[in-house]
Amino acid sequence: MEDVTSHVVVYYLIHAFKNECISKQLLLMLNI
Repeated sequence: MEDVTSHVVVYYLIHAFKNECISKQLLLMLNI
């Protein structure tokens, strides 16, 4: 079960990082 939990955490962190990058790109586009 610990392995599954670690995979879920990594999966969540990767998606959170991608969403943050996308939001930053959208903000840059809006600023321009």
